[in-house]
Amino acid sequence: MPMTDISLNEASPDTVAGSFSDDLIASKLWLLRRLQPMANDGRIVIIGSWNGNLAKIAQDTEILPVDRMVNIDLDPAAVNRGKKLSQARHICGDANTFDYWPDDTVINTSHNDWTGSGWYDRLPPGVVFAVQTRDRNDLMESYGDSVPLYQGNLQLRDQDGAYTRFMLIGVKPDTAICENISTQRPPNSPPSPVGLYYKGYPCTKDCSGHMAGYAWAQRKNLKNASYVPRDIASTSFYEGALSYAQGR
Repeated sequence: MPMTDISLNEASPDTVAGSFSDDLIASKLWLLRRLQPMANDGRIVIIGSWNGNLAKIAQDTEILPVDRMVNIDLDPAAVNRGKKLSQARHICGDANTFDYWPDDTVINTSHNDWTGSGWYDRLPPGVVFAVQTRDRNDLMESYGDSVPLYQGNLQLRDQDGAYTRFMLIGVKPDTAICENISTQRPPNSPPSPVGLYYKGYPCTKDCSGHMAGYAWAQRKNLKNASYVPRDIASTSFYEGALSYAQGR
C-alpha cells in the first residue's frame, strides 16, 4: 500500500494511519536521510518498530534498502500490521535480548518510552545506531560512551501542538584497533592537545572518533580516499575513515 493511500489526518496513535501523521513522516524522513551515508552494510534493525512505518517509508523512498530491515516489537498485533506494509523482516520479540551483529545499524525512535539500556548494552563495537526522542535533549547523557556522528533537532507539530524531536546518530568504537594510537607526533602533523595521534592524525580527546571512522571504512572496504564523504560526521571520524582508505 503506497503512503498516499493512507490518510494523514488520523489523530489516533493506535492505528496504522495514526502512525503516518505528517510530523512522524517528517521525522522518519529526517532520520533516513541523515543515516543513509553512515549506515553499516549489514542489517538495519528497527527496535520498538510499532506498526512498521519507518520500514514502509524506507521502502517507498528507497533511501535505505528495506530488504535489509528487521522490525522488532513486543506487540504481536503491531508486528502483524507491519507485515502488511513492507517487505522487511518482522519479529515479535524483546530488543533487550536480541543478538546484534557488528555490521548492524540499529534504530530506536522510542527513547522516551524505553526503560533501561539493555538493547544498547548488547551492541557490539562497530554498530552504528540512531536514536530519537521527543522534547528530551538527554541523548548524549544516555549514550555518552558512544562516538557521536550526528546530533540535531527538528521542530514539528502534531494535534497536541509544537514539539522538538532530538536525534543522535552514533557508533560504538572498536577498541580492538586501539594499538594504532601513538604518543609520537608524526612529521608535518599538527600538535595534539592531548598528546595522542591516530594513524598520523592528531586526536582531540581519546581517539575514539578516529577509531570509529577507521572501523567504519574497514567494514565498507573503502580503498579510495575519494570515496570517503567529507561531511559524513565529525572531523575525527572523517580522518579515521580517510586513514584506512589511504592505507595507513
